Amino acid sequence: MNTKQLNFYPKLKSVLGIGYRNELLDIMQKIPRIVRKNMYETYMNIYLLYVSVVTQPSNTTYSALDIRNNKNKLNEHLSALIGFLYSEHVGFSKRDSYTYSIGFIKIFSHFALLHNTTLNNYKLSDRSETPDELVCIKIFSSLGFNKELFSYYSGWHYQDKLGNQRQLHLATIFDSYGEKFTSYIHSGINNFTQTLKRDTARNVVNNLILLMNEFAKHCTTLEKLEHSLKAENSTVFMEGIYNSLLFQVMINGNDVKTFHLQWTAIVSHFTQCFIDTNVFEDPIKPFLIPSFKEPVDNEHCISIGGKLSKKEEDRWLVNMPLEIKDEEVLNLIHEQVNRDLKHIRIISHKLYKEMSNRHKRNMEYINSGQVKPLPQKGLRLQGYPIGINNLDNVIATFYHYGFGVGGVSSKTGFLGFSGEGDLLLKELNLPNISTLNTIVSLLVLEHPKITPAWLQDWELYDKNRNQVGFKQVGKQWVAVSFKNRKGASIAQQEIVLNDYSKSIVMLLIEHTRYVRDKLKEQGGSDWRYMMLKASLNKPERPNDLGHALSHQSVYHKSLIVNSYCVNPQNSPYKNTNKPFSFIYKIHPKVINQVLTKNEAKDLAVIVTPRSIRKARALQIYLETRSLKAVAEALGHKDVDFDMLESYLPKPLMDYFNQRWIRQFQNAIIFEALKESPFLFDALDFDENSLEEFLCNHGLKELPTNLEQVKTCTVNEDNQSIIDNIDELVFTLTTPLFQVLIAIQTMMESASQHDVFKPIVERWHQAAIFILSHFSLDGKATNYRRPDKELIPLYKAALDNPLDVNCFKENLLCH
Repeated sequence: MNTKQLNFYPKLKSVLGIGYRNELLDIMQKIPRIVRKNMYETYMNIYLLYVSVVTQPSNTTYSALDIRNNKNKLNEHLSALIGFLYSEHVGFSKRDSYTYSIGFIKIFSHFALLHNTTLNNYKLSDRSETPDELVCIKIFSSLGFNKELFSYYSGWHYQDKLGNQRQLHLATIFDSYGEKFTSYIHSGINNFTQTLKRDTARNVVNNLILLMNEFAKHCTTLEKLEHSLKAENSTVFMEGIYNSLLFQVMINGNDVKTFHLQWTAIVSHFTQCFIDTNVFEDPIKPFLIPSFKEPVDNEHCISIGGKLSKKEEDRWLVNMPLEIKDEEVLNLIHEQVNRDLKHIRIISHKLYKEMSNRHKRNMEYINSGQVKPLPQKGLRLQGYPIGINNLDNVIATFYHYGFGVGGVSSKTGFLGFSGEGDLLLKELNLPNISTLNTIVSLLVLEHPKITPAWLQDWELYDKNRNQVGFKQVGKQWVAVSFKNRKGASIAQQEIVLNDYSKSIVMLLIEHTRYVRDKLKEQGGSDWRYMMLKASLNKPERPNDLGHALSHQSVYHKSLIVNSYCVNPQNSPYKNTNKPFSFIYKIHPKVINQVLTKNEAKDLAVIVTPRSIRKARALQIYLETRSLKAVAEALGHKDVDFDMLESYLPKPLMDYFNQRWIRQFQNAIIFEALKESPFLFDALDFDENSLEEFLCNHGLKELPTNLEQVKTCTVNEDNQSIIDNIDELVFTLTTPLFQVLIAIQTMMESASQHDVFKPIVERWHQAAIFILSHFSLDGKATNYRRPDKELIPLYKAALDNPLDVNCFKENLLCH
């Protein structure tokens, strides 16, 4: 039983009375084990299922009135629940049945205390049957349960082209339209997904279920749905569905562009799955698929493989002094990115070497170690030393029995590592998220083209068992996988490996060989893939590798150390494997510290394959100042820009846009308050940095061509003067609009006795020039109108004006 899929059954939400449900949730929050492991939802789902199919087969809500003050009824209720958990119908393992039973005993012990009653003393075991367990199963069997309803809760499944099976959530369709129609839909979806790859099938199913669930909201009966999907009605019906989903997106504040891309996919999947196969009629008119138009991104920037997260921005693009030049800022960013990537490389390489050495050691131990016999009842094992001090025997024993270790329930105890499962996993050198993180980090550092999606679909062998994911082409070795988002014709992407990355891939193959062999024995297709992992219990292929590698793991903890490198200048040790401690004793000056432990701690929380890839893209740009080099490194299509070197990666462009705004605002503040004692309270830097800031970013004389605008009224009579003015670029924000509006208002209402500081007259000219764009009359039809995205900023400034009198007081000459 997959308890998570029970979330998709609306019927379960009405099984318990609200008061009783809240009472149980309050009790669960008092039990440390359930709280600590965030298991409220799982326990509640199991209990709702039990009540639905055993205690409450009718449609009435269950409020537990029969068990609140009746000891016998309460114990019978709990016994039947335990019997349900141990029954073959639920499909739990012995361990899971025991774990959940103990949890429910604790829950109902609290419940009994609240209602002044007591529970029986249940004696259960996770290893063998107990009399109490058999009694509970007998009580459950005597009550009987609704097998038809239980089958409904067991759910539906679909398969992809490789035979992988996944859950298909059709409960809403079943509840709305009945079993026959649901079976029809299930068959149609399953036939379609069997032609698709795993990830594509998953996306298709998500889109179709979203659409079908929306159908249920608009058509409450099957007759209404069938009428709505007739050829003459379906186009209008689907337009209503589109509008409904769009409104939900807007209300929730989600991205409208993303929704329109999804809607295009939804219509395509629905058409291929149900219309092309004649399940539903072909519409007379095509379904509505609006094209979404958005403001064009700044033409002077390019993506570097994703937007920087807040933590990444804080790491690489903050704490840069406002007063220094932009070139100095780029150098500081470059230095920080270099240090971070060097730290990741140093530590990851160290972990990689340790993995390689453990692999070689374990290959020897498998042959030289002594295999410990399995425990037998009444026989005490002696003469088989195990544990951390006898790793040869531990390794030989585990790899002899495999993941089952002969059915031993406590593998750590059997192998002498009680309570030290992570250490045992490390010494066994089984592939896990931490070791995969080490290998992936090094590969992405060497080849930024590699993405999580590329890694997810990286096959070592094809269906015919030919090695295709790592092969020699001429004198070169290449890794081959797919980026499906590029489209079928160019999805395959080859990475030409260097000697170092080739050695990493070879270790990855050896590192996963044992897991691959075990998966091959189990059948299925997962064994063919490159990225595999294992626990002490089972081998598997990660479902969502990108998500898994993003989670903090032992690998990330390993990054939180001081790191050092050898200074290559005049160092005899630049190409040596000697430890830093040895080099430091002889030549301490050739050792440089890369990051301190505290700096590494801040870095570790953002390290993911994607963040490494983005950092490498920034690094490449800052070294080459060429976006073409960035595009080639990331595997993008050619970037066809004129004067490409003058462009910036998008995160840097966004950062400098914000930086220039802050500099401009600080320059205005300085001019307005330079005689005020509160000047440095208003500025973003201190007195010591003022001179440097003014030298680099202070307001200069306005361009002479603005003098022409001073007497130029915006109308058709002086259009020729405006046409001759060179282009000016202003970074406009709502605060700047507020200042410009205040300046214009102040100057227009000034008396002849008011004497302003010289800078005011110059900025009055700029205010007239900029604001005139937003107050054009009918005669200026040929004049350049403002961009639409600026109008809300201008209106916000109009709605929130500055206090002109206060503003004026700071600009008058006293």
